[in-house]
Amino acid sequence: FASVQDTLAAEALSHSLLQDSDSEVRSFSAFALGQTSCVVSSDALTKSLSQEKDELVLREVLEALGKVLPTKELTTLTAYQPKSTNTEAGKAWGIYRLGLRRITDSVVVKAAYQNLGSTQEETLLAATHFFARATLVDFKDDQGLLQASSSHSNVFVRIAGTQGLRNVKSDSVRLLLQLKTNDEDE
Repeated sequence: FASVQDTLAAEALSHSLLQDSDSEVRSFSAFALGQTSCVVSSDALTKSLSQEKDELVLREVLEALGKVLPTKELTTLTAYQPKSTNTEAGKAWGIYRLGLRRITDSVVVKAAYQNLGSTQEETLLAATHFFARATLVDFKDDQGLLQASSSHSNVFVRIAGTQGLRNVKSDSVRLLLQLKTNDEDE
């Protein structure tokens, strides 16, 4: 039932997310609620953040929140403090989902930029994809984290990091992109 995308199913999915004893059912319910953008989905996912103990379910909840969270409640996701690599990745993918929804205010961009400093590849991949896909105005790679990701050992991080550099407005980045265009490994 993970791709139901029917708001009429949100109540039943919410019940499964918050009450089912099987973590796999809760995880699938979180995914499905993320496909069902409505108040019931957002409320259930937010409530789950405070009561869920399974980090894989939390990972799914965090990404789903990025798909359905109302803009007035963004701090639910951006201020969340991950306690594991799974929840760190879930938060990063949730922020990426905000970017896909064109929610790129300074708080969201700052949270995505902080993820570029992660040593965890999945978090870094989500962060580089945010910068590669989000529509940004006047973004500056002040600490050089996006530039550094464009030279990462993981090819997928490197590709997304290089694509994200197009959102950086500076002469040094333009030069770097020109050099990368000629790099046989890219």
